[in-house]
Amino acid sequence: MKNLGILLAMVSLIFIKVKDMIRLTFFKQILILLLIVIGAINISAQNGGVASKYSGLVNPFSGDFNYSIPLLTVPSPDGNGIPLTLGYAGGIRVNQEASWVGLGWDLNPGEIRRKVNGVPDDWKNKTVTDISYNGNKDSRFYGPNYFKDFFEHSASPEFYNYNSNTDNYTMDLYQSDRGAGDDEIPFEFPDYDEYYVSAPGFGGTMKPFLFDFANLYYKNQNYLSFGTNETDYVPFSKKPQFRFINEPVGNIYTPFYGSMSNYYNMKGTQNYYYCLLNDDIPPECINTHYYTFGNTYYTFQTPYELSTPNYTGDGVDQTTGLPDSQNYIEYFTNSEINTFNPQTSNDLNNKGFLDYRSISGTRRPTSEFDENGIGAIKITSPEGITYHYSLPVYSYNEKIFDIQCYTDWTLNTTFEHEYQKPDKYASAWKLTAITGPDFEDFNNNGIADVADKGYWVAYEYEKFADEYQWRDPYFKDGATEKFYYNLEYRNYVDEYRNVPSTKNYTRKASYMEGSMQIYYLKSIKTSAYTAYFFKDIRKDINSVNSSNKYIPKLLLKYIVLVDNSIPALTNQPLTSSTDYLTSNLDNNILNVNTYTYNSTSINSHSLKTIEFVYDYSLASGVYNNINTLKGNSSNNGKLSLLELKVYEKGKTQVFLNPYCI
Repeated sequence: MKNLGILLAMVSLIFIKVKDMIRLTFFKQILILLLIVIGAINISAQNGGVASKYSGLVNPFSGDFNYSIPLLTVPSPDGNGIPLTLGYAGGIRVNQEASWVGLGWDLNPGEIRRKVNGVPDDWKNKTVTDISYNGNKDSRFYGPNYFKDFFEHSASPEFYNYNSNTDNYTMDLYQSDRGAGDDEIPFEFPDYDEYYVSAPGFGGTMKPFLFDFANLYYKNQNYLSFGTNETDYVPFSKKPQFRFINEPVGNIYTPFYGSMSNYYNMKGTQNYYYCLLNDDIPPECINTHYYTFGNTYYTFQTPYELSTPNYTGDGVDQTTGLPDSQNYIEYFTNSEINTFNPQTSNDLNNKGFLDYRSISGTRRPTSEFDENGIGAIKITSPEGITYHYSLPVYSYNEKIFDIQCYTDWTLNTTFEHEYQKPDKYASAWKLTAITGPDFEDFNNNGIADVADKGYWVAYEYEKFADEYQWRDPYFKDGATEKFYYNLEYRNYVDEYRNVPSTKNYTRKASYMEGSMQIYYLKSIKTSAYTAYFFKDIRKDINSVNSSNKYIPKLLLKYIVLVDNSIPALTNQPLTSSTDYLTSNLDNNILNVNTYTYNSTSINSHSLKTIEFVYDYSLASGVYNNINTLKGNSSNNGKLSLLELKVYEKGKTQVFLNPYCI
């Protein structure tokens, strides 16, 4: 109504001025009309700001541009369809890789991605090696998921020897002395990982929490917590529980018998003793409970006693101490999944577990999976919708190098420091199914498929690489290759003469490398429809050189929505090249050649097709672009999305002019 009033005012003003304008020259008439129109536009802008229409496209904190394009929805006769949305986020970093749909763009069907802090939460007795000029030092870590098993190797003579270079056992803890004085004991807590959850219309960040009362054990040359043997500890007895970090958690309180001030502030009392580590340990310090910090023992003779735990706070179960939560999160180890039999009633079957594949025999062989690692995570929302993340994607053999370089910045084979984490861990879990409260695995095969009842959506993936070797920052192998990123060179300045000196800092650099698995989405299926995802080789991201050949990553070329009456597609290998390891190109990944070979069948059953058009115009000169590696100066940038082409049934293009990015 406000805009309508402004329009009427404009018309009235123009009508009033007509009589007077007859007597004016033509130039003056035009000038007055322009002034009237501009004034009306200003009034309209003041009453309804143009920027307000686009405020949702700008991040209010960073100012980055955000944009999304709805592509299609996979319909489901039994419940909500699954939307596919292409998103763009500004603020692109210098070393940021382009996703499979182009730099800055993202099409993520759903996953849980882990940010590791310290070592993975689900590591049990895993070795980390620190290599330096002083020799090698091995530490055997237990993540928070296995604090309860920490003392299983306590009989080892090296268990309590924190000066040992082998079998140095420790919990994965974060230690902080922030806010503490020089003579105060630092604070420590489990170094939990962070887990970023995504799914259609669902997401957030979650972490594990140990709702238990026990002692933490942290060991290095400066600090040893609580005692000389396991009898001095209250061990953990529970495994962690996952909670989203924005959900409320009740207060849990476990009191001590006796005075808390006597427990923590014993200095100067008759129960307090201290001695230097370099001196002989007095009898008072032997077989007693103590802290050490620096070179000082803080000991007390009388062991503390614990009362029965009392749990208080809103939303806390008074018996278990576990807080109520809006979302119910369960996780299963690979060894637990190996006990799963959908044909019989067992623990995982009763909990509604669904695997990512139907398989006979061992579901999670140790040759492929870490038996103690988290193999699946299941999240149930308050509405009863369950998100199954049952496909772990592994990273392994990670290393961090600190090295020296020659004067021309070529690599020196002499390293200064190397930090090795050889064991595998799941860096992500792929979303493999969504089920409703009415879902029933009717054919008892342990997966969601067309034979089942109720609401379900199934996600199928294909493994493209099992040993994709990465390096960050990327550089080519060989002693003569230059190190490209993160290099620092500074001239020494004579502080007295304030002029450059001939003395220079040593050229140093650091980099990381490792191996990982790569999976790509093959299809999203409901009881009536399937969306297929066809890939192609991309030029801009390649593995580390192996025998002068590389493993590329893939881009998304087509999304095709078809009805489930379509015949099975005949797979075709990716186009071979002398630059690539052919074993990864021949593993029947759903690709553009498969699309072309089956085009007649696909077009007759398709409801909608989305084609992605790319080039490599952004960030030219990328070091691991195959053209850069081969010395070519064209098409050597990052994958850049140019346009989308949308087709209806029978591949009839919807718009004559494609949507241009």
